[in-house]
Amino acid sequence: MSRAYDWMQLLPSEDQPTALYRQLARNLSDAINQGQLKEGDYLLPERELAQLLGLSRVTVRKAYQLLLQKNLVSSRQGDGTRVGSEARQPIQKPLSVLSSFSEDMLSRGLTPSDRVIAHTLSAATPKESLMLGLPPQAQVGRLTRVRLADNRPMALEIASIPAQLLPENWHQHSSLYRLLTQQGHEPMRALQTMTAVNADAPTSRHLQVDEGAALLYIERKSFDQHGQIIEFTRSYYRGDRYDFVTQIIAGSSSQEDL
Repeated sequence: MSRAYDWMQLLPSEDQPTALYRQLARNLSDAINQGQLKEGDYLLPERELAQLLGLSRVTVRKAYQLLLQKNLVSSRQGDGTRVGSEARQPIQKPLSVLSSFSEDMLSRGLTPSDRVIAHTLSAATPKESLMLGLPPQAQVGRLTRVRLADNRPMALEIASIPAQLLPENWHQHSSLYRLLTQQGHEPMRALQTMTAVNADAPTSRHLQVDEGAALLYIERKSFDQHGQIIEFTRSYYRGDRYDFVTQIIAGSSSQEDL
C-alpha cells in the first residue's frame, strides 16, 4: 500500500462543475502519469479513501471504475486495486500442458527473461534427494532466479537437476527444458502440487509485491521419455498475474446423471 503518498492532494473541489468522482479519477490519473503513484502500488481501499477525503464510498468506487476502464489500474477480488496497465488480463497457465516458462511467455507475445539470484553445484538436500531419487550427498545443479515477462517479475523459481545431466555452462541457458532436451532428456510428463502461501520478506522483494501478498507455490517433479526423474522445481508465482486453469471432462456415467 502506498501510504507514503499524500492522498489528501486528491481531494476534489465542490466549487467545480465537474462531478466529484470524475475530478477524483482525473487527480488519480495525474498522480499515476506523473509517477507519484507507481506501477504495482496499491490504491487505498474504497472505504478508507472515502473517509480520508470526506467523500461517499460510491464516489470513490465510480472513480476507481473509470481508472479500470482506462487500464490505469487493475483490480482482483481479495487483492485490492493497484496501479498498472495490468488491468491487463492475468496469464492463464493450463495445468494439463507441460511447457517451459519461456514457451508460455513467447506464446502470449511476451518477452521472457531471467534475473539469476544464485547458481550452485553442491550436495543435494534431503528433500532434493527424495524428490529426484538420488543417493545421499549426490550432486545437483541448483538455479535460483526471478522469471520475468516484458521485464516484469512473474515468478521466483528454484530448479534442482541431477548434476550428471548438466553441461558445464548449464546456468547460462534461459530454458532448462530446452537444455535437458538437447542433453537427450526431453521432459515428457510431470507431477506437481500447488498451494497458496504468503510472500515472506525476501520473496516479496524479488517479486516486487507487498510482504504477505498472496502467491501460488508449486512443486514440480518432471520425467523424461525414459521415465527418469530429471527436475525438481519450486516456484512462487504472483497471485495477481497468474491464473492456473485445468479442464475437467465428464465421463459417460456422469453425463447420464445430468
